[in-house]
Amino acid sequence: MARAVAMHVNKHIDGLDRTCDHKCVFCLERIEPDCGAVVVPSCEKIRDALATLAKSNCNVNKIYIAGGEPTLRNDIYDIVRLAKMHFPEVCLNTHGDFSDSATRVSALVEAGLTEVCLSLHGDVASIHEWHTRTKGSYSRTLTTMMDFLESGIPVRVNYVVTSQNIDRLGRMVAKISRMRRRPCVLCFMHYLNHGAAFYEPILGFNVDRHGKDVSEAIATAQDSRVVVHFRDFPFCVDNRIRSLNETVDLVSVLVWRDADLVALVPERPPVVWKSKCIECDDRPLCPGYLKANYGEDKFVDV
Repeated sequence: MARAVAMHVNKHIDGLDRTCDHKCVFCLERIEPDCGAVVVPSCEKIRDALATLAKSNCNVNKIYIAGGEPTLRNDIYDIVRLAKMHFPEVCLNTHGDFSDSATRVSALVEAGLTEVCLSLHGDVASIHEWHTRTKGSYSRTLTTMMDFLESGIPVRVNYVVTSQNIDRLGRMVAKISRMRRRPCVLCFMHYLNHGAAFYEPILGFNVDRHGKDVSEAIATAQDSRVVVHFRDFPFCVDNRIRSLNETVDLVSVLVWRDADLVALVPERPPVVWKSKCIECDDRPLCPGYLKANYGEDKFVDV
């Protein structure tokens, strides 16, 4: 079975240090100790790692280029070319906050990019920029999104759901629908699996109390034909999530080592689970990737 591999091109070996020019309130790496250090693999090391991975018979067909913010690297276009030399699909995870969007998008497409994941955490500037702490980022990311759509590159929008934007899920679907010119996916990612809730408690929320917001988003998507996915939302909030749940059990992470070797490790699991989930009959499938990747012992009773 084919699988995807995430490659963090400006992430320190200890898994904490990443480079990004946004200051997102939910970002774990931003608030961990020593996150200011910048230790990144050279383009030559990335080249060798991709070549090794391609020869490893791991049946990888897709590379996710991530960071921090990977486009801060001056050699990002070379990295995309290297990935496309070995793998049919190359996806870039980026905040899309570019002042020269048209130029960058054109260069990325020419280098071989086949898909892009953009970060957008609100349907209006005030909500998005409250999360990113970066003035003007909303309009610039929207421009980048339109440029990618015009280029024909498939776009996925990642929306980290927090207490500050969960009541606007339906409005976000409507926003994307109005902009949609080509196939576009909108993924709502539950905050507790995406950041450090124990550092920023104001962002946490009880998802059981927001079934109406989730249902509104699903209904709006059905009417607008926007493709909506949910990540790490329990099925009991709205049973339709069962068919919209995003599974990532085929994703591994390329980890840089001091030697000329790299390692594939599973994506890290959520750190918080509600007690009632432990006894739920839906647990093996909700979300299915948890049990497949991490086993029964990773379901923590809290």
